[in-house]
Amino acid sequence: TPNSDQWLAVILSTATLVGAVVTLVNAAFNRTTDQINRLQYKLKLTETKLDRLKIKYNDACQLDELTGCHNQQYFVEQCQRSMAMSTRSKVCFSVAVIHIDQYVQILSHEGHRGGAEILKIFGNVLHCALREVDVVAHLDDERFALLLSDSIDEGAMTVTDRIMTLA
Repeated sequence: TPNSDQWLAVILSTATLVGAVVTLVNAAFNRTTDQINRLQYKLKLTETKLDRLKIKYNDACQLDELTGCHNQQYFVEQCQRSMAMSTRSKVCFSVAVIHIDQYVQILSHEGHRGGAEILKIFGNVLHCALREVDVVAHLDDERFALLLSDSIDEGAMTVTDRIMTLA
């Protein structure tokens, strides 16, 4: 039978071994926790980048690349929204379609680059003439459309007159 010194040595060895195992487990746990924290941080950065890309994608889907105006699909959606609001709340709005006169002649004389430049300039004119709450869309070739919020009759005519003056 082992004596008390031997038992004491076994107990101390076991305690030392248990302490070493606990230290190793704690170190592994701390490394794992650090790795999890780093991965969570990277995930948050990736989510932020993804959110920014979603915004850019939505903007790209709603905007005409050439003119910077909204596209036809967005314009139709906004018109439907305005019609629904008008029905419920009696909010008024006006729609105007603007056609660039002699656009075909400009294309034949200046080419597509000249035509594109005219469309860009006219898109800027429309943005300058409208309020932030209004919607301007490039429908096709030489046609643009306006959705003028809370504006009817004289208000809409004032906007179109301002566009004619700026143009």
